[in-house]
Amino acid sequence: MKAFLLFLFGILSTLSFARGVCTITTANVNRDLCEICATDTDGQGAALVDGVFTGTLVIGRDVTYRITSSCLSSVVFADEFTLRTVQKSHVEFLADPQVAEGTVVTAEHLKNNQMTIKAYGTTYQPYGNNGTAYPDFANRMMAGSTAGQRIVGSPAAATALPVTLTAWSATAAAGGIDLSWSTAGEFGSAYYGIERSSDGVVFTGLTRLNSRGAGTNATTYTYHDAPGGGTPHYRLIQFDLDGTRTAFPVLTVQLSVEATLAPAYPNPARGGYALRFTVPATANTAELYRMDGQRILSAPATGGEAGVLELPATLAPGTYLLRVGQHIERILVR
Repeated sequence: MKAFLLFLFGILSTLSFARGVCTITTANVNRDLCEICATDTDGQGAALVDGVFTGTLVIGRDVTYRITSSCLSSVVFADEFTLRTVQKSHVEFLADPQVAEGTVVTAEHLKNNQMTIKAYGTTYQPYGNNGTAYPDFANRMMAGSTAGQRIVGSPAAATALPVTLTAWSATAAAGGIDLSWSTAGEFGSAYYGIERSSDGVVFTGLTRLNSRGAGTNATTYTYHDAPGGGTPHYRLIQFDLDGTRTAFPVLTVQLSVEATLAPAYPNPARGGYALRFTVPATANTAELYRMDGQRILSAPATGGEAGVLELPATLAPGTYLLRVGQHIERILVR
């Protein structure tokens, strides 16, 4: 079967895949996924074509559905796959799904949290803890992609990956988060995109960096983001010259904020006036950043004492980030 699938991948790699939608309802819940999704259930095209599932699988309201092992053994999820559960719906994978290299997986839920995804020996919920949330399922499915099974739009990509990623990290740093990734080789790579999400489900684009690597040369890329707090999630997307994209695992960073400190004042502030704040015991520098991560002010500070940062009279109105040690605070300048 594996030999046949690899042969099939070689043929299908010359095609472009339309993303269809397959909906499981109370009317077809007793039928096999491979039968249901090979037909157009929603007027948007079949999601399963020639053993390749590309598009969205919707588990309808009040539906509990099991995807059989026999079906999963003959299906490869490729390109972009979205699993969406509606109200009081549950889905279980009776075997580990086969996922093509570079597939972008998203898990969505509607209405409420009375729904589950069972896969990889784990029950995932919309807002689970300790690796059991819907984004964790999506990450696990992408992490389980099989090298050599990268179904894309050009024959060249079926034989070799354009990028060999050796490192991908997101680390809390001054004024926000430092993102970094390294490659050991790049062939036909066009650019990288960084996306951010506040919930790990809906991502928005942050920036685009052109590829600089050539051949087997080692290359490192960096980007500084200033999300302003919370628990941001980051996704790195690599785009080939032919438009094919590869998504790498989502990284999550918990920003540390010392909530016991009194807030800086005045806030809102004005250019030409002093911004005053309490300096955490371990801090020795106060810095002001723009929301794009660019540092515009820096001054020495003494831990445990009152701090002062003189704002330039030419400081443009807007939102900034004050960072004193690990304390991060939004400052509005009028």
